[in-house]
Amino acid sequence: MADQEIISHWHILLDDFNASALNFYGSVEKALGARKIPDLKVKRVNWREGGMLSAKREYLRVSRGDLIYDICAAPYGTGYFFSSWMAVKAPIPIIAAITRLFFKPVTYYEVDTRLMFQDSVHRSLTDTIGSIRTAQGLRALTPDELRPTMSGLVGRGA
Repeated sequence: MADQEIISHWHILLDDFNASALNFYGSVEKALGARKIPDLKVKRVNWREGGMLSAKREYLRVSRGDLIYDICAAPYGTGYFFSSWMAVKAPIPIIAAITRLFFKPVTYYEVDTRLMFQDSVHRSLTDTIGSIRTAQGLRALTPDELRPTMSGLVGRGA
């Protein structure tokens, strides 16, 4: 994670939910496909739970250009845990500063595109959770439960 800067994070623990993570990821991939997001790439990645010898956990990675959106779905105790991390690949700071200064300033278009990528992927994630919950006869998630935590959307990496 040293080569990326976290832009936003979202998580929720649901006590009344149960699903196969692999099937869930497949459903999110279908929801993403329906949105026809330009230049989208989807794959599975493994992140270690701790240090070098720790177990790995599979995430669904959605990317577009320098933007990365990692999604986790897994049982946690008696509940089920979802999280998502949006990040931007972090260039070498001095090179990024020179590039931004002379060649590529931050534009409204760039920020708008990042926001649309985030909203599209996040909605695909939360709509999939909502569809499964509805099929299981469970309550819908509230707007507060669906809202990601933002950090540096237009900071260094933007």
